[in-house]
This record gives sequence, C-alpha cells and structure tokens, in this order.
Amino acid sequence: MIKLGGLEEDEYLLLLNSHALADKKNPNDYKRLRSTTREMIKMLFGSPFVAKAIGGVVNS
Repeated sequence: MIKLGGLEEDEYLLLLNSHALADKKNPNDYKRLRSTTREMIKMLFGSPFVAKAIGGVVNS
C-alpha cells in the first residue's frame, strides 16, 4: 500500500486560490476571501482533490 501525503500549506493555498479566483479579473481585490481560504485549509488535510472541489464551489 502506498500512502500519499497532503500538500504543504503554501502549495495547498495556491491551488485552492487558483480555483477559487480562476475567472476573477483582479484576484488582489479578494483579500478577505484569501484570508478565509487560509483558515479553511487548516480543516482540509492537504488533499489536492478537496482543494480543487472547494475552490470551484467558492468560485461559483
């Protein structure tokens, strides 16, 4: 059995924000969202799939 570890916090935040802010013209306008996602990642255990899914939900 192969155990896969989760992403590091900075990598995870980058992935989550890239999906959450994918179609935003100026992502820097969303500082509150960025701070919220930083808090969220503490509960998501570094899973890339979850980051992509949550980012998509936040984006919609």
